[in-house]
Amino acid sequence: MIQELAGSIGLKPLTNAYSATALAVILGGAIAMLPGKPGASAGTGGLLLWPLFGATNQLLGTIGLLTVGLQAWMILESLLAWRHANGVLETALKREPAPKI
Repeated sequence: MIQELAGSIGLKPLTNAYSATALAVILGGAIAMLPGKPGASAGTGGLLLWPLFGATNQLLGTIGLLTVGLQAWMILESLLAWRHANGVLETALKREPAPKI
């Protein structure tokens, strides 16, 4: 994601995979080392990241479940439709080609 953003705004050094990964790791570590709340000790910044991680995890799980469910539904529907379509493909392939204009 950092590579794509850097490429779109013209930051050439961050289009490299290693430099973009290093920036992401450094920023994540810096946020984790910050105090989570005012007056809290340093290093509790991970509490800031935890809700974001939970929300992202839920969204990815939903996308995965929808993908698997849609794939299963498409397979089931194609199997059911294929039973009723005996000979349809064969007649379509035997059809005369359209005349060239």
